[in-house]
Amino acid sequence: MFKDLNCSDLGPDDYADIKQIFVASFVVAPDTNPLQPFIDKMDRVLLMYDGGKPAAFMFFSFKSVNGMRLLNPGLSGKMPQTKNALKILASYIVVRYFLLNPLWLTQNCGAIVIANNSRSYQTLADAGIPIYPNIYEPEKSLDNIELYREALKVMKLEGVTDRCLLPNSLTKAGFGMKKRDVSYDKLNKKGQIFMDYIDRDPENGLVALAIGRPLFDAPPYYIKLAAKTLRKRLLETGPQWVNPLSHSISNSIYGLFASH
Repeated sequence: MFKDLNCSDLGPDDYADIKQIFVASFVVAPDTNPLQPFIDKMDRVLLMYDGGKPAAFMFFSFKSVNGMRLLNPGLSGKMPQTKNALKILASYIVVRYFLLNPLWLTQNCGAIVIANNSRSYQTLADAGIPIYPNIYEPEKSLDNIELYREALKVMKLEGVTDRCLLPNSLTKAGFGMKKRDVSYDKLNKKGQIFMDYIDRDPENGLVALAIGRPLFDAPPYYIKLAAKTLRKRLLETGPQWVNPLSHSISNSIYGLFASH
């Protein structure tokens, strides 16, 4: 189940749910309220529930850069037991605000993120659309530096280095990363590449911009993701995978469009 809300419409219960996830996701100093700046400056927040309990959230806004719609996923967090939360939340936003919007369906659209951990960057990079910087395959980086610079201006991001790093980004926001999210030895190869790129310091947020056309770029990504899920489920459950997987897919499709 999802709640897709204007930040200005957040009620006490919604705020309590977000705060519960936030405290479980980040290191927060006592007697501080780092959430309020995000509530004040972001347009919307997407809340995800699992079994009626708060599971994950993502703040997000939309900007315009040279007439192109730009998605800005902001602060996001999840409960430790919640799996693939970032991909699920991002997929909801892509489907609802891009694939189901004829105005933007075939147009170039973008997403810009400040990634302080590998999960945030990988979610964007794994979509298979041009991204700048591409730290995994630099030769495939988005070839439009001027658009990147213009996006930084629109986002009012100052102090971004030539390597696209934003120093002290967490300190300025008033919270820190949990060790489990930035522990180098526990990361996969791509995660370690990310940590090396930010000098193994999560204070260095990597500012990344990706550009694609929803109608042409989103379906191949989701087909690839579905195939990966099918292979994983088949390996895990053998011939018993069909009914459970069908049930899981049905629930996912319902959940993607259900909100209250």
